[in-house]
Amino acid sequence: MKYIALLIVVSIFAVVVERAFPPEPSQQQYEAAVAYGDTLNKLTPPLPFVYDGCTLFPDQLPGLHLADACFDHDVAYWYGGTAAERKAADKRLREEAAAQGWFGQIMQYPVYIGVQLFGDSFLTRLFNAHWGFGHR
Repeated sequence: MKYIALLIVVSIFAVVVERAFPPEPSQQQYEAAVAYGDTLNKLTPPLPFVYDGCTLFPDQLPGLHLADACFDHDVAYWYGGTAAERKAADKRLREEAAAQGWFGQIMQYPVYIGVQLFGDSFLTRLFNAHWGFGHR
């Protein structure tokens, strides 16, 4: 129980630090984010695009490189949309993890469960990292 409480405290601290000092996306990243919306005929969100890597999860582990997949996921979350669109974005992230060998096959589950539980939770809304964060 003590370790779970510690994990929760560390996770909250990580989110606070991560969202208090969000990195500025490059021009290329911003253009890729806008192009994503253009392909789906979505209006560019009024709030700035923020890409922080894999929120509360390492961008890279031995044999698992998720930075590009997390970028695509953050773009989808910036635009937001229907519940079905969110589920599809989360599923794409899981599939990209699963496609990276045996370790990805294992890690796809914590990745998917994490985004399903916290992708639009009170915690991510507190720090403007939730589904549709470009609009609210």
